[in-house]
Amino acid sequence: MADKGWTDGNALKDLRAPQSTKPHFDLIPDQVRAKLFELFPQDTYLGSRNLAILAILSDTGLRREEVANLLHKNVDLDAQVLKVYSDKTEEWRYVPLTDEAVALVRNHLKWRERYFAQVARPRLHGDQNHRRREARSVRSDGLFLTPDGRSLSPHGVGLILERASKKVGYRIHAHLFRHDWITRKALDGESPSVVKRWAGHKSYAMTDYYFGLAEEMLGAIKPKKSVLASLALPGIRRRGRPPKAAAK
Repeated sequence: MADKGWTDGNALKDLRAPQSTKPHFDLIPDQVRAKLFELFPQDTYLGSRNLAILAILSDTGLRREEVANLLHKNVDLDAQVLKVYSDKTEEWRYVPLTDEAVALVRNHLKWRERYFAQVARPRLHGDQNHRRREARSVRSDGLFLTPDGRSLSPHGVGLILERASKKVGYRIHAHLFRHDWITRKALDGESPSVVKRWAGHKSYAMTDYYFGLAEEMLGAIKPKKSVLASLALPGIRRRGRPPKAAAK
């Protein structure tokens, strides 16, 4: 504005750029995650589907809508990789799958095939005592489907997690899995550049937030073994045999 003569000098020179706040959350406790996976049977269509959804949320950090929009053809279980499209960034990206996630997705596809190969017997409209026989059919290219063969919506994914939250007594939502996954990758020492690509972040700024949070968490982790463990220190009595004296 100053260059065009609209103002006397730069009117915004003292205005600081707004700073985004770091996300505040707790990592999903192992016991909570274990309870979540215990909620669903692995030998039914819906149970195996929900287990596969939990596995992908836990091990890929995908957004809720990305999980719902996964296409069956873009899931390569042999190569253990997902091809994911993000509406937020309008870009495709590849995300690796762990052995555990692959196993649960394979199990779901097995039960999905069995389910849609069977004949359904829905009740007749307005008649609770009689049913009709009709073939089930897959009506979508999606990986995760509803019982009538349509794509599971992002809202549907949210409802699955909401109901599971009430059963385990711990608030769970899809983005918490994403927070948890990115932070654990940072704690594991993964490259920020690689995590940015896997997570589908537009810029390094958001990725850096998680790595900064991971650094704060690392400071609170108690070392497994002290570097002083092998020394005979004054005033400290240790259990077991005393350390051997160094040979002269």
